[in-house]
Amino acid sequence: MPLPTEPQVPGQIIAHYDVLDAHLARHFVPEEVSYFEEQSPIGFTLDVFRIRPAGAHFQILLTSGLSTLPMQVPDKVLDPLRYRYVELMMVLPATWRFSAVVPEHPASDWPVAALKQLARLPFQEKGFLAEGHTVLHDAHYRPYGPGVDFVGAVLVAPVTLPEIFSRIQSPHGPINIWSVFPLYQKELFFIHQQGWPAFRSLLEVNEVYEMMHPERVCLVE
Repeated sequence: MPLPTEPQVPGQIIAHYDVLDAHLARHFVPEEVSYFEEQSPIGFTLDVFRIRPAGAHFQILLTSGLSTLPMQVPDKVLDPLRYRYVELMMVLPATWRFSAVVPEHPASDWPVAALKQLARLPFQEKGFLAEGHTVLHDAHYRPYGPGVDFVGAVLVAPVTLPEIFSRIQSPHGPINIWSVFPLYQKELFFIHQQGWPAFRSLLEVNEVYEMMHPERVCLVE
């Protein structure tokens, strides 16, 4: 994919585009990786890879560009350098189909749009993203797209791929890859009231992991 040769915004580390490309090349063959190019970049280039490992029952969407800008991690966070750089992924069934031009059909393309929306959030709100953080699609609890009831998401540690995949070493600091797990409204409220560790226990007890299944049962009564 064409990458910027100069920083597009102050403080951008464009070398992280190449770091991510090299990371993918170590784990997948070229035929397994494609990408949805951003048609109208806002501020900085933010693409989404589509990874379809041969013979796998899943496929992965992975952002490219979020880690080129350091997030503003609060000083109260222990070892803030560990959390400054991140990319996001979402695991979907291998049978999930996308439009030729994304996003064209909200009913099928919303995962790409959701990842891009979430990846720009740290810089729009001057915050940071890490495991257990929750986000809303919008303030009115509208779902991500037609035919789906997910209104937000929580970031979880990836488990579909080997652990070595979810942490990339860079001269500027580690790049963490967090998985985006879509949530129903009741689940989002549960996390806000009971905390992320309590919901993580629900995931473990119900043997629900990071893959996005639009028809999955809500884990909260």
